[in-house]
Amino acid sequence: MSAAPNQTAPRKTDREFDPDLKGVSPRGDLWLSGFTHLAAYPPQGGTPIPICDSCTAGWGLGGRFLCLRFRDVGEMGGGKTIALAILAGQELPKLPASGVKSASDMKGMNVAAEIDMKDKTIFAPGPDPSVYAYVKATVQRNIFRISLK
Repeated sequence: MSAAPNQTAPRKTDREFDPDLKGVSPRGDLWLSGFTHLAAYPPQGGTPIPICDSCTAGWGLGGRFLCLRFRDVGEMGGGKTIALAILAGQELPKLPASGVKSASDMKGMNVAAEIDMKDKTIFAPGPDPSVYAYVKATVQRNIFRISLK
């Protein structure tokens, strides 16, 4: 099987399908998995790299940024999304060995942007932190009192 010069040829991983799969790095060298403890796993096996606790993550287009979203448990919108710059040739930014515990742990890291997610539910990163898409959900409820007698 061949691939174009700027593409990677398909290859089999040593790991079984992961139902908690959250994303694959732009070069395919890592995949994100986990629910409470998100980590990056090499597809050919090896030691997982802790990313964060109770957050969601994804690479921006082009793989130059890793976006970490922190919000309270059970909260659909709100919280913060932090875009961390990734050095050329790397798949991940420099992170603490145990991963990031909260948005306040980002002090001193290579933060490219901090995005307030108030009233935004779904976040999709773009080619750089100033360009992104989101879903803003509005819920309107009518409360009726229905007599059962």
